[in-house]
Amino acid sequence: MQSQPVRRQLLKTSSALLLASLLAACGGGSKDEPTAVPVAPTLTITSDAPGNATGPFTLSFSFSAAVSGFATNRVLISGGFLNGAVLVKVSDTVYTLVVTPTPGKTGVAEITVQVGAFKDASGATASTRAYSFSQAYDTVVVSNEPLLTLSHDVASGTATGPITLTLIFSEDVGASFNVGSLTVSGGTITSFVKDTSTRYTLVVTPPSATSGFVLLVIDAGKFSSVAGVPSSQQYSAAVFYTTP
Repeated sequence: MQSQPVRRQLLKTSSALLLASLLAACGGGSKDEPTAVPVAPTLTITSDAPGNATGPFTLSFSFSAAVSGFATNRVLISGGFLNGAVLVKVSDTVYTLVVTPTPGKTGVAEITVQVGAFKDASGATASTRAYSFSQAYDTVVVSNEPLLTLSHDVASGTATGPITLTLIFSEDVGASFNVGSLTVSGGTITSFVKDTSTRYTLVVTPPSATSGFVLLVIDAGKFSSVAGVPSSQQYSAAVFYTTP
């Protein structure tokens, strides 16, 4: 005949085994973490033209995480055209695209990234919403006004040190144009040289050990021809940088 302590121990053991069997049958007691459901990154679209674009402007597509499958033909444009430009991959999360607004008009360029235009880095999950951006433009040129062409020396798309920009005017602007005519953000002007009556060279140095955009803006009216005809357009240029 079993003693009372032995019977109590047997009852405890049987109860524990029964509980374990019930938990296993209903999936309880598992310590496995639930499987994460992949989601598509989000997108922010910006432009290097803070006001009305008066010529080609650069769009930046900044994703919250790395993406796959994003290409030029996934971007719809109205009120402008690419003029041969293609999407440039600056990093795993940043892309740029140059858009040329319709010439000789005032209007708004509409940029749309379609539903499903990109996926997460693994390619498992596509975007489920469209993203859009609007850029106002004014490409009407006043007769005889001086025009400006901007270029830079960063062929790779990403600067790693000082950036040299070249400014070429369509005619002599005399003493109306100087370093005070420029607005620069994301870097410091370290050189400003007048090469000829129509050509200037500007060097902008971004901060060290960081990434971002250097933005140059020359507002309307910041220079004029020697005959006194002012510029009616705004000019801008943006360069992405990653410095050591």
